[in-house]
Amino acid sequence: TTASNYYKKVVATCSGVTLSDSAKDVCLYGGLAQTVKATTTISYLSDDVGALSGERNADPKLSASTCAMQYAIDGSTAAGCSITSNGNITFTSTQKTYESITVNGSFEYLIAGATAPKRTVITNGYCALDSFTPRVLSTSDAAYNAATFHVCPVNENAAATDLTTSEVIVQALNDGTDSIGVAASEDMQKSIDEFKCEILGGSYNNNSCSVSLSQTVTEQQIIDYINIKN
Repeated sequence: TTASNYYKKVVATCSGVTLSDSAKDVCLYGGLAQTVKATTTISYLSDDVGALSGERNADPKLSASTCAMQYAIDGSTAAGCSITSNGNITFTSTQKTYESITVNGSFEYLIAGATAPKRTVITNGYCALDSFTPRVLSTSDAAYNAATFHVCPVNENAAATDLTTSEVIVQALNDGTDSIGVAASEDMQKSIDEFKCEILGGSYNNNSCSVSLSQTVTEQQIIDYINIKN
């Protein structure tokens, strides 16, 4: 995020204007930073992100994550998903309150927002409600306390906006693909177009997508894409 913000200070807009070669390079690097941001976020949602590329078997945590994302958007429970609400919990360091849910009996998620569409909060590891320290990354860690620990929000700043899957992944993919596109080679552009076409639910043949690539990628489309790939 920091890298992307600095790139935007150099070149504020990467589309709809004529850019110099150096400005195009900045847009390319900024787009790559956004793509890394999306990839990093997806890694928080899974135990084995290799499942998305077909390299390994489906990842149960990634499946549970899409269940939580769908539940947050519209309150529905998709096929193969079991969701239990544990009520609201508050982290005293930030005074932020979330709904805690358990998906498929094994994975806890935090939901932000009072009304639909709500959002799943990006978490990393586990911590107590009264302190982000220690933040342990595994339930097998000696410091983990099953009675008092919950999944721990990445954001520890009370004044900062919650980091949510929709904010990070949706924004990063849309901004990233657009920024890379202004400086991409022909082959790179084809790869970007094919990737975006898949997320939008289209089919890519003969360098053309069956749906418009100008539309904005939504969280629902990302959920559907992950479910298909996983």
